Amino acid sequence: IAEALPEARLVVAGAFYDDIAPHRAQIRRHGLSERVRLDAGYVADADVPRYFAAADVVVQPYVSATQSGVAQIAFHFDKPVITTDVGGLAEIVPHEEAGLVVPPEDPAALAGAVTRFFKEERAETLAAGVRTQKEAHSWTPLYDALEELARSA
Repeated sequence: IAEALPEARLVVAGAFYDDIAPHRAQIRRHGLSERVRLDAGYVADADVPRYFAAADVVVQPYVSATQSGVAQIAFHFDKPVITTDVGGLAEIVPHEEAGLVVPPEDPAALAGAVTRFFKEERAETLAAGVRTQKEAHSWTPLYDALEELARSA
């Protein structure tokens, strides 16, 4: 990604569930300290909009998961998601519609998806898909169905 997208910047925000030191060392070893920012720790609710506003895309390289609240929050901010195909994430993020889905534990596929997102300028197209997903998963269709059911009873 660093070679293919020399202008790219990465912000990793949130709690680390393992030792952060090896990650910092790897960033330094690859000369990426100016391009990668680690904001480790709890992200306060008041700070969440700032992180999503700064993002072009949200990347979730999960090895295992069942669901992700982060994907739903990303959609709230109209941000496409690149995620791994674990748990129910591919159901939340339809591939090529609201984001890109890659196999878990495949760094080359993840890097390829990120590179493709920017090189093919997918932000607008996928953001439109995000808005469609938001509408499909909003409470409005349920309310409408319940209202219709109540009227027919």
